[in-house]
Amino acid sequence: MTERTFHTSNLVQRNGPFIGIGCGIVFGALVLIGLYGKQVGITSQAREVQKKIEALHGEQATMQQQIVALTSSEHLRKLATTLSLVEEKTPEYFRTGEQWAAALR
Repeated sequence: MTERTFHTSNLVQRNGPFIGIGCGIVFGALVLIGLYGKQVGITSQAREVQKKIEALHGEQATMQQQIVALTSSEHLRKLATTLSLVEEKTPEYFRTGEQWAAALR
């Protein structure tokens, strides 16, 4: 029994570096597989975000067109007519001057 234990111990001593190298290779391969999976996931998320950005650009263009249409002078005149508003012939705008400078400080 002592000889067999000695034989197994001797076998481990001789093959120890190879076992360590093999374990290192397996561990390295597993790490690389995990990193590749993460990279694929990140790439997929980046594509989804890019598609969302493109969709938002389209929505932004549509909203800008709607704003321009709503603020056109023709549309504002129709709105004023609908609300029974009368356009002033000689509008007086608020003027800022020396007397208001103290209030702004």
